[in-house]
Amino acid sequence: MLNRDSGARKAMRRSLVRALVSEGGITTTEAKAKYLKREMEKLTKLAKRGDLNARRMAISRMGNDVGVVKKLFEESGKITLSKLPPRRGDAALMTRVEWVKERDTRNVKRDKKKA
Repeated sequence: MLNRDSGARKAMRRSLVRALVSEGGITTTEAKAKYLKREMEKLTKLAKRGDLNARRMAISRMGNDVGVVKKLFEESGKITLSKLPPRRGDAALMTRVEWVKERDTRNVKRDKKKA
């Protein structure tokens, strides 16, 4: 997968996830973006569970970066992929990956009932 051995792939996953959560969006190749989307969906499922075991599993997957894990668990969101023009030089397909905060639909329903 991604033409890397397991250690390099694990390090790449951790750095991509950290960058995405802390920055809110990154630009990367299409293959890495698809890989990152799968990983972030797993982590957001853990964040939605919210218990101590889920937090510990997220810390182990993200490499002991407690600040990023805290942000992940406090701000639920979803991943969006936007295709960009190919990169100059090697013409690699580029993609913008963004972590968008989800709206809390429970508050919206309450506001509609009050109106």
